[in-house]
Amino acid sequence: MKLAPILLVVLPLLGGGAGYGAGVMLKAQSGAKAAQAAVPQEVSLGKLVVQIYHVRQIGTLITEVSLKVKNADAAASLESPEGKARVRDAAYRVLLAAAETPLFHAGPVTADQVAAALQSGLTGQVPGLLAVQVKSALTQTSPRT
Repeated sequence: MKLAPILLVVLPLLGGGAGYGAGVMLKAQSGAKAAQAAVPQEVSLGKLVVQIYHVRQIGTLITEVSLKVKNADAAASLESPEGKARVRDAAYRVLLAAAETPLFHAGPVTADQVAAALQSGLTGQVPGLLAVQVKSALTQTSPRT
């Protein structure tokens, strides 16, 4: 008999404590997800190959590019097949336009030149773009026949 009144008081207190503890744990997990979503993400575009036409020779620029974007949401939209295809098409348009400029005709194209061209060309087209990273840029030339 004396156990019933004690249980009526103790059980609600234990339940309230357990509920408070669960709420604190869930809030910490959602905070961790929000912090993870704010971390910059890298999205690889893979290899891009562009031909640079000179008067007496043809140069082939082979470059490997990745983009650094604001958060996981922007990365997820770019990692989708449609998103990646759109970004690769935009990158090709920028590189093909840059291949017509005197900067790309002056000599071997460097990774910094490719990164600068892509950064300026993709800034308005890629949501959440922070930086363009060019891992390698190789220019091969062959005589024009």
